[in-house]
Amino acid sequence: MTFDFTFGNTHTTMELSTLIILAFVVGFFIWLICWSLCRGIRTLQGKPLNSPPSRLFWAKVTADVLDTEEDEIWHGIPEAFQAAHNLKTGASIGSHDGYMRRVQSCKVSYTYKERSYTSTIWNPVIRDGKTEIYCYKRKPALTKVYIPNQSWSKGAGIFMLFFGILMILMGVIAICGIFS
Repeated sequence: MTFDFTFGNTHTTMELSTLIILAFVVGFFIWLICWSLCRGIRTLQGKPLNSPPSRLFWAKVTADVLDTEEDEIWHGIPEAFQAAHNLKTGASIGSHDGYMRRVQSCKVSYTYKERSYTSTIWNPVIRDGKTEIYCYKRKPALTKVYIPNQSWSKGAGIFMLFFGILMILMGVIAICGIFS
C-alpha cells in the first residue's frame, strides 16, 4: 500500500512500512525533546527527577511498621562507606561500631477513611517505626512507596536544556527542509 503526499511543488510517495517507521522515529524524537527539557527544568528547580504519585488517584498516609524483613545487616561501617567518607572529608573513620541495615520489605498497618488496612511494601524508608506510603483512593489495599530520585548537578541541568533546545532547532530545520 502506498501513500502520496504533495507539499507545495514536491510530490512524495511512501510505502506503509516506511510511514510506520517514520512515525516511530518522529515519536521518539518528540519524546527525547520532552524528556530532556523536563529533566533539565526539574534539575534547575532542585526538585527530584521523578514526581510523586498523582494526588487525584493516590492518598498519602503514614503507616505503622509491624514486621520487617531485612536484607543485609552490618556491624561497623562497610569499607565502601569508609572510602566514601575518606574522600569526602579527607579523614578516616576510627573504630566505629555502628549498626546499619537495609530493609527489603515490611508489613505495615495504616488507616484510610477510618478503615484499617494491612499491606506488604518493598524498599521502604522507615523512621521511628513509621513510613509514608501512598494508597490508591478507589482501592485502598493497593499501596505504593515513593522514593525521590536525586536531581543532577546544575551543569547537567543546563546541558539538558541546551540539548532539548538543539533538538527543537534540528526538528524545525528538518520540517523547513521538507516543506520548502
